Amino acid sequence: MNEDLSQSFQALLCSSKLKELKVLDSSKIGSFVGMDKVNIIPTLLHWETSGEFIFTGNTDEYELRVFDFNGNLVRRIKKEFEAVLLTENDKERYKQRILKYPPDIKDKFFVLEAYPPFRNIVAFSDNRLFVQTYEVLNEGAAIFDIFNSEGVFINRAELEGIPQKFRG
Repeated sequence: MNEDLSQSFQALLCSSKLKELKVLDSSKIGSFVGMDKVNIIPTLLHWETSGEFIFTGNTDEYELRVFDFNGNLVRRIKKEFEAVLLTENDKERYKQRILKYPPDIKDKFFVLEAYPPFRNIVAFSDNRLFVQTYEVLNEGAAIFDIFNSEGVFINRAELEGIPQKFRG
């Protein structure tokens, strides 16, 4: 939490003694102080590691950044996407969440018409990347965009349950 009551998130590269070496990526949620409106669905920073890379992504856009373990940017992965619109039930759920805040804060929230470009990233030891979207075809399942080890989009898949990583 910053002094102005905004929130900052950073993906940091640190030494084995946890000394900060480099900021790889960051995101910020605006403050209720001095802002007219704040999105109830915040921009989040996601990060993940594979056998040889660090992947970061900020949900304000569909761009993932790939770093080596020295903090050097190796590539950017961008993908066009179709916005997933919130259903009326989704909007109502967020509106109910807003009601739990004190009056001086809840009046500043707003609900966008669409979700952010992606929900989560999962990297595998062979450097394949699964990017979870907000698309839902069947209850309890999610649509993932799949990228090969070079960062090239190769397919989409509907997967059930909570994303898990396994070796081998």
